[in-house]
Amino acid sequence: MLKLFLFEPINTVRKYNKQNSMFERSQTEIRSTWQNPHGPPVVSITSVTYNHEKFIVEAMESFLAQRTAFAFEILIGEDCSTDNTGNILAEYQKQYPDIVRVVSGKKNVGVKQNSHRLLQAVRGEYFTMCDGDDYWTNSHKVQAQVDALQAQKKCNICLHSIYQKLGNSLVLAGRHNTGDTHFSAENAIRESLGFFTCNSIMLKTDIARSVQDLLLTAPHGDTLLGLSASVPGGAYYIDTPMSVYRLNVEDSWTKRHFSNLEGKLNWLSGIFSMFTELHQSWHGDYTNAIFDAKEKACNYVLMPMVSSRMQSLAAFAGNLDRYVDKYLKPEDDVEEYLLTKLLSILHQFGTDLSDKRQYALYGFGTVAQLILPYISQSVLCIVDRALVTEGIAEIQGIPVIAPAELIEQRNMEVIITPLYQRDVIQRQFVGKRLSFKFPAVPLIELFKTVIEATQKDQRKESASNRITRIVDL
Repeated sequence: MLKLFLFEPINTVRKYNKQNSMFERSQTEIRSTWQNPHGPPVVSITSVTYNHEKFIVEAMESFLAQRTAFAFEILIGEDCSTDNTGNILAEYQKQYPDIVRVVSGKKNVGVKQNSHRLLQAVRGEYFTMCDGDDYWTNSHKVQAQVDALQAQKKCNICLHSIYQKLGNSLVLAGRHNTGDTHFSAENAIRESLGFFTCNSIMLKTDIARSVQDLLLTAPHGDTLLGLSASVPGGAYYIDTPMSVYRLNVEDSWTKRHFSNLEGKLNWLSGIFSMFTELHQSWHGDYTNAIFDAKEKACNYVLMPMVSSRMQSLAAFAGNLDRYVDKYLKPEDDVEEYLLTKLLSILHQFGTDLSDKRQYALYGFGTVAQLILPYISQSVLCIVDRALVTEGIAEIQGIPVIAPAELIEQRNMEVIITPLYQRDVIQRQFVGKRLSFKFPAVPLIELFKTVIEATQKDQRKESASNRITRIVDL
């Protein structure tokens, strides 16, 4: 297991101040530890930026704080910002002529073309990224990731946990295991959405270039790069947070693509298409892992919609038919329309199971919490490893057990509620006298029907109109 030299947080700046915030280390100091300071860079640090004058100094100082035994370069894709970003970067390039290169053009080209242009300029064997409104927090991040990739000979990508920042608060995120871990290709594919964060990954440059044209259409460039690099050798994860991803930044990816239902469904459609192309390039391998990843993508869109209504579910479910008939028409609000269909599926599932048989409820996420009121008298146990780890022994008087304890049971029906990795969960109980039900399957099938029909439909109409035509209450 690899360990970092030292966890050394970077005291980066918070705002642009020409006198005392920039150029904290000289070019000579940075290059003094390089074994071959006049040779080609081993790592290319890349950053795309547009109108990031409030953040770009913090990002640049975190790049320049890196302490390595090899040469690195910093490439900034400056997309003709209308604020002071370009001027700030020009000063950095002047101060660090052998390290910093600003790559720009005569007009704004957008984030995908900007990234494509930047990738073509890369000279390093390894390629790492950080958007201009994010930053790194560990001065040994680059060295640690190169060490990991050189030690893991079959591995072409390395990632680490991150912090998410909202206002002045930092929250640990993207922690995928306790301890440094090599994830197989199958597990990397299953976890891919939310697994490969832009400012945490480092991969071989030739792999990034092999998919550079596909990057122009991919809904998630970070995910595409991560997936391409993870097959077949897997991904190496360092269990140390070394970067910060800012939330709620103006013109962020989330605000551009996830602010309304049409954007969410178009994103899902793009994810499905991306996995289809990758599946073909992998000669049909990893089918089950791709299936799980698609379900996770559906979950990513679906769960916030359902969760937001959990507080009023009891009253809502009891009057579902009246609610639909009296208050909701397909043309009124498509998101409400789709949500009602989803809750109707869960309502029907819960009603069908309320027959006093004995069940084990596997998982205690949103789906489980939605159906529990219907079947609480019939649930003998809740199976959830996370709850057991947290020391929770029971919920509403129902015992909480670990999956290993369920293996000892016989002649019991298990309700598997997670929206993805159903085959992985079910394989734990091969050969045991257990039967299974999957309440989430109709939800997933609903989303797949919508997305697949959307992909086949060549007419130019909004995603909202397509949904009202496809989904039939």
